[in-house]
Amino acid sequence: MNALSILFLLIFFLILFLTYVIVRRGWLDLTTSAGLCAVMSIFTLIGFGLSREPALALVHAILAAVVIGLIFTGAIIVMASFFRVNEPGEAEKAYLSRNKPPSSN
Repeated sequence: MNALSILFLLIFFLILFLTYVIVRRGWLDLTTSAGLCAVMSIFTLIGFGLSREPALALVHAILAAVVIGLIFTGAIIVMASFFRVNEPGEAEKAYLSRNKPPSSN
């Protein structure tokens, strides 16, 4: 792997990480963040494919990037949404902090 392909791969990982944080914290609308992540992921994966294998057909690089980009984007969105929905609210956190079970010592 050359340095350019590693750079594209690191950008792809950074996009996925930032999307997870953005969705989990609710900083952007879910559809907006999913769309931005999908588009940016696809472009970075196209760059990764073409920089790794220059003889790779452009159509093959685009198709592979679309499939892989959408799968990873979907997985990140589902995970972040799941943990966001199941995160305890402020009232639940306050209740749990007041009513701690006795220690088993």
